[in-house]
Amino acid sequence: MLALDIATKTGYVYDLGNNLYIGSVEGTPNFQYDFLESIPHNNKIVIEDLIAFNSPNPRTLAILAMRFGYLKFRFHEENIDVLFYTPSQWRKYLNIKNSKAGTRELQKMFSELFKMKINLDETDALGLWLCANNLQLADLSSYNINLLGPHHAVS
Repeated sequence: MLALDIATKTGYVYDLGNNLYIGSVEGTPNFQYDFLESIPHNNKIVIEDLIAFNSPNPRTLAILAMRFGYLKFRFHEENIDVLFYTPSQWRKYLNIKNSKAGTRELQKMFSELFKMKINLDETDALGLWLCANNLQLADLSSYNINLLGPHHAVS
C-alpha cells in the first residue's frame, strides 16, 4: 500500500514485505504522478483527504486543491483503488490530540526511532499509512526502515 500526503512536496510511504520506504517528491503534479506511479502499490493507495481550512492565503488552498484533484483523477483513470482519511481520522487513531503540536511530537518520535530526521510531509504520510494498515507505532519495529529522502523534478 502507498500512503500519500499530497502537497507541493508530497510525503509518501510504502511497504514491500517487511521493508518500509519513506520519502517525499517535489515538482509539478504530472512529475509527482509519474514518480508515484513507478512505486509498487498493489493498486492500493491511501491519501490524506483535502479538507477546507482557514488559510490566510486562499491561493495556497486553491493550488493544493488543483494538485489533489489532478492526482486523484489520474489514479482513478488507472483504476487504482484510493482510500481517503481526513487528518483528524488518522491522528485520532494514533491518539494525537493537538494537530500541529501533536504532529510535531510524532515527527520527533519517528526521527528518534529511525535515528534520522524526517520531514512533516513524511510524518503525515507515515501516520496515514499506520492508520490504513491498522498498525501502531510499536509495530514499526518489525520493519526495515528505508528513508529515501526528497526527489525533485529536474528543471
